[in-house]
Amino acid sequence: ADCRTSSTLRLPSDVIDGPQLKAKRKRQQWYWTIFAVLIIILIGVAVVVISLFLFDDKNNIDPTPTDTNLDGGSMCDPKTLFEMCSQKESLALPTECMTNHSLYLRETWISTIQPDFNETIDSCDPSNLVLLAVAAMTNTTTSPVALLYRYALGVFYIATNGPNWRDDTNWWMTDSYCSWQGVTCFKNAAGLAT
Repeated sequence: ADCRTSSTLRLPSDVIDGPQLKAKRKRQQWYWTIFAVLIIILIGVAVVVISLFLFDDKNNIDPTPTDTNLDGGSMCDPKTLFEMCSQKESLALPTECMTNHSLYLRETWISTIQPDFNETIDSCDPSNLVLLAVAAMTNTTTSPVALLYRYALGVFYIATNGPNWRDDTNWWMTDSYCSWQGVTCFKNAAGLAT
C-alpha cells in the first residue's frame, strides 16, 4: 500500500498546530498564575481585616472608669473577711461593712444576678463575703457592669481559696479589676486568662 495515496492516514492536530497550542498553553498557565496570586492577596487582605477587627477589642481595654476601689485595705476586703471566716463558721461583721450601699446591694442588686441568694449577713459563704467586699469597695457611681464583674470574679477568687494562691497580684488592691492577675478586659467584657 502506497502511503501517499491513502486518505485515512492523518497526523494528530497537535502535531500540525504545535506552535499555536504551545502559545495557548502558556497563556492559560499565565492566567492561572495571576488567578492564584489574586486569591492569595485576597486571603491575605481578609486575614488582616479580620485580625484588626478581632484584636481591636484587646487593644481597646475598658477598665470601666466608674469601677472605683474606695479602700483596698479595709476590714471589708475579701482577704480580711476570708481570714476572719477561716477561724469560725460565721463572721463577726465589722461595723464599717454595714453601709447604705451594702444594704442596697444585698436587698436589691444581688437578686438581679443571683435570684436564689439567701445568705445571712454574717455568713462565711463566698457569695456573701464578696458582696460585703464589693459594697465596701464601690459606691453608687460604680457601673452595674463593674459591680457584676467584681462580684463574679470575687466569688471565683474566694471560692477557689484565692488569698492562698501562689500569685494573686493586685486582686482587690487596685482601682480596676482589669489589672488583677490573670484577668483580661475587653471592650464590654472581662474574663480569666486560661
